[in-house]
Amino acid sequence: MKRTASMGVLTACLLGGLAASQAPKAAPVLDAATRKAVESLATEFFKARPATRFEEWDSQKRTELLKRADALSIPEGATRELRPLLWKIARAHGPLLDGTKPLESRWGKGAYDVVNPPSKTAGSQFGCLIGLHGGGEGAGDKGEAKGNWSTPLTKHKLLGIYPQAIRLVHDAWNTAEGERFVLTLMDMAKRTYDLDPDRIFVAGFSMGGTGSWYLAGRYPQFFAGAMPFHGVIFAADKYKVADEKEFQHGLVPNVRHVPMYYTTGSVDANCPPASYVFAGKLLEKWRAKHTDGYDVNFRCVDGLAHAFPPGEPGKAFEWLLPRKRKTFPKTLTWEAQIEHVWPPGADWPLVKDFYWLRCTEPTEKMCVEAVIEGQNIQIDVQRHAPTGFRVYLSPELVDVAKPVTVLANGEKKYEGTPAPSLAAMLESLDVWYDRSRILDRKVDF
Repeated sequence: MKRTASMGVLTACLLGGLAASQAPKAAPVLDAATRKAVESLATEFFKARPATRFEEWDSQKRTELLKRADALSIPEGATRELRPLLWKIARAHGPLLDGTKPLESRWGKGAYDVVNPPSKTAGSQFGCLIGLHGGGEGAGDKGEAKGNWSTPLTKHKLLGIYPQAIRLVHDAWNTAEGERFVLTLMDMAKRTYDLDPDRIFVAGFSMGGTGSWYLAGRYPQFFAGAMPFHGVIFAADKYKVADEKEFQHGLVPNVRHVPMYYTTGSVDANCPPASYVFAGKLLEKWRAKHTDGYDVNFRCVDGLAHAFPPGEPGKAFEWLLPRKRKTFPKTLTWEAQIEHVWPPGADWPLVKDFYWLRCTEPTEKMCVEAVIEGQNIQIDVQRHAPTGFRVYLSPELVDVAKPVTVLANGEKKYEGTPAPSLAAMLESLDVWYDRSRILDRKVDF
């Protein structure tokens, strides 16, 4: 009797599984003509997109392409089809990751090492760890970073990328070419292996710690976490932080949704601990204000010089690397950094996009607090007029079938139901090169 009943359950399960496997796929929302038009325009767009972050768009061409994209009507419900289509087209254009071929830039050649690359079919199961070497004027080698940050790659299914600073100067990763180099390598890794964009980490020691703190603070939406050991956060070539004027703004408030683990030493003479200790106090204040974030594990180790404390960075690996990025946070804190004070140099990228917000012309120390609650989007802006902003939306952020209300500094800026926008999808994919963050509609005010 029991055997008969068991066989019945087994048969039902098998038949149920077979029925599920044979269930018809959802009918496509895009008609053939619209799909062809999207493919053609997206191909033209990504062919025109600069091959690396060292280069700039032809602004006139970009504007013309996005204007055409805005004119193309996209039916509601098509986002699920469009995201993989657009990502496939984007991946077809641009250089692939190959550690034997340095990148060309107007500053010189950018060499890098690649460790633990996945097979082409396993790429989506892998994340990425970018390790930045230390050094300074005339000193620094990618081999140091590879030695520090390669141990956890296999266990945590991570691709390791270790760039060599194009110019060995103080704080090389905070220069225009240093930052653009790292951003380009991230694009190339995603293009080559279709990596999991929710598992990208940045790490470094000394100058590499400084660089990884800056990258996490300027581009938090890229990262699942950061390990910026024994660096500094100065607004100039200073070794003491007496007040906020000597501390680099535009970083600490922005890591609300980026877990961080790092240390400094109380007697570190190479990278004195003052700025990191000051940052720790600021983080505590922000954490008290916003209990949904600022998950930071920081220690100033008494008596430690310029070295990892015992057990590190192994403890950092176990604390941080199992985590995933918070891809669609509904709360944002953004402090802008415009003027590039240190290290000196030109062509530093101006950050205009922050998660699902864009500011056309951000101002120095502009601070934005934003929250999505249901269908209501509240944005509070300081040191900037509440105009010249864009809110990107998607099904992960709001119910796209219902109206939304956007308030800025208490003033209603928009009320309605934004339609799907091919331009929004192309722009968000262009800026972040991230298959998980293709946002499909926008509100400008």
